[in-house]
Amino acid sequence: VNYRAGLEIREQLASEDARSAQNRRDLSVSRNKIGDVLVAQGNLSEALVNYRAGLEIREQLASEDASSAQNRRDLFASYWRMAMNDEVNSEHWWEKSFETLHAMREAGIMTPTDEPFYQQLKERLGK
Repeated sequence: VNYRAGLEIREQLASEDARSAQNRRDLSVSRNKIGDVLVAQGNLSEALVNYRAGLEIREQLASEDASSAQNRRDLFASYWRMAMNDEVNSEHWWEKSFETLHAMREAGIMTPTDEPFYQQLKERLGK
């Protein structure tokens, strides 16, 4: 209930100032949190709807400011969620997760906390 209320507020804020990257990012965070709750409840199809909505926002933010480490990290997190939950396209999302982290690593903006994810993806994908 609280996440849904937060989503409504963030949707309102994002619609009032559609240019605000922070408002849009906050909206994507709300979508992911709702998706996480839905996964925990076993409602995978609705979770994916929310994850996709958050991913769409994050892809847009990353394309608007590709130099932002936060935008790229957020994009990685969305790809990871999709890979964990989309049984149909999980390999596609694992690959997108790896590509994003690899690009961050090459640019010197990957955080040390992401290294285990990077190594796990390398192993999973045979890189």
